[in-house]
Amino acid sequence: MAGPRLALLQLLLVMACGCGAPPTPEAPPPRADTGERAPPPPEADDPPVQGLARYFPLRRGAKWVYRFKDQRPDLREHVVGTALIGSRVCFELRCKQEGSDSWRYLSAGEDGILLWPTFAGLRLGRYENMTPRALLLPPLDKGAVHEWEERGSIQTTNGPGPTHEPTDEDLVIHHVLTIEAIDELVSVGAGRFTCVRVKDATTSKCFGSTETVTWFAADTGPVKWTEKTRYSEIPSVVELASFEPGTGR
Repeated sequence: MAGPRLALLQLLLVMACGCGAPPTPEAPPPRADTGERAPPPPEADDPPVQGLARYFPLRRGAKWVYRFKDQRPDLREHVVGTALIGSRVCFELRCKQEGSDSWRYLSAGEDGILLWPTFAGLRLGRYENMTPRALLLPPLDKGAVHEWEERGSIQTTNGPGPTHEPTDEDLVIHHVLTIEAIDELVSVGAGRFTCVRVKDATTSKCFGSTETVTWFAADTGPVKWTEKTRYSEIPSVVELASFEPGTGR
C-alpha cells in the first residue's frame, strides 16, 4: 500500500503548490540604458470630415486635377501631410503644374475654410502676423456677406530710376465674400455636382481689383472657379477633371 499512498501524497503536494498550472513567465531583467530613443508613436489618422469642412475634404492622400479652359497645363493638387501654423493644424497641399511645384496650406473647420499665406518664412517656422484668406465662411445662407481686410506684401528691388515704396495703406486688401447660391448644379469633367457658389471681390490701391467665383461641392471641394483681375477683361475658367478622396493616413 506504500506505493499508492506515496503517489496520492505527491499529487496533493502538487495541487497545494499550484505547480499544476502553466508557469508564469518571469519579468525580463532591467535593460541597460544604451542611450537609444524609443520610436515615436504612429501618427494618428486624420479626423472625419464633417460640417463645413465637407466642402473641402482635406485628408492626407486626397488628389484633385484641374483643367484650364485657356489651354494652360493641368494643375494637380495632393494633400501630402499636415503642418502646424501658430496653434492651427493645417493641411499641406503640393501643387504641380508642368514641372513647377508650389505649396498651399489650408485649414477647414466650423470657423470656415481658410487659406494661409505661404512665403519662405512659413517653411522655416516663422508665423508672425499671419492672416488667413477665407475661401468659405459660415453660415451657408444665400446672400450672406462677409467683409475683412488683409495686408498684402510686395518685393521691391533697387534699380535705376525713381522707386516707390508702398505704404501700409497701399498694401491693404479689402475682401467682400458673398454666398450667391447654395444649391447650384454644375457640370465639369469630373461629373455633375450640387454646389455652393461664392464670390470674393477684392480691392486694393497696390494690387487693384479682382473677382473670384468658386463653386464648392460637398465631399469633393472646389469643382470650378473663375477669376478676373485688372489685367484680364475675360475671366479665366478652371474646372475639376478628377478627384480622389484621401485615406487620412
